[in-house]
Amino acid sequence: MNSTVLVALITSCTTLAVLLVALAVNLRSAREARRTRVLDLVARYRDPLLWAAFDLRTVLYASVELNVLHDCYRGEDSRSQAQLNWSMFTACQYLGWVEIFRHGIQFIDLGHDKRNQRLFSYIHAVTQAFSSGHLDGSELLVLRSGRSARS
Repeated sequence: MNSTVLVALITSCTTLAVLLVALAVNLRSAREARRTRVLDLVARYRDPLLWAAFDLRTVLYASVELNVLHDCYRGEDSRSQAQLNWSMFTACQYLGWVEIFRHGIQFIDLGHDKRNQRLFSYIHAVTQAFSSGHLDGSELLVLRSGRSARS
């Protein structure tokens, strides 16, 4: 075998090995960057979304178990109106944070992480409850649209 061919063969193999190592490092780096973006996004919206969900849970508990909204509808005083306003604000706050979160993740693949899947199953369950029509009173029904305002 000619020494020129041997040198070319060794150079080609070395170049191929360096290329494969660089490709593996690049893929790993891209995967880690995507994972970091997802964790940052979830961390950014997690606390406000959890507080809004907790407030909504509190309002729903008071409405269902303590009959607070039913009593407010019959009341004419300012306390009743304040309670109704707070209930509407709380529901809107939760739905707003869900929309902000959904908008923020629309181009990010959250993968097959069990925690992400569980989070989305909870959000989906609450969304289905609001839009199902199975709630007592049509005044609690939130209609869904195929379009939403996006900036």
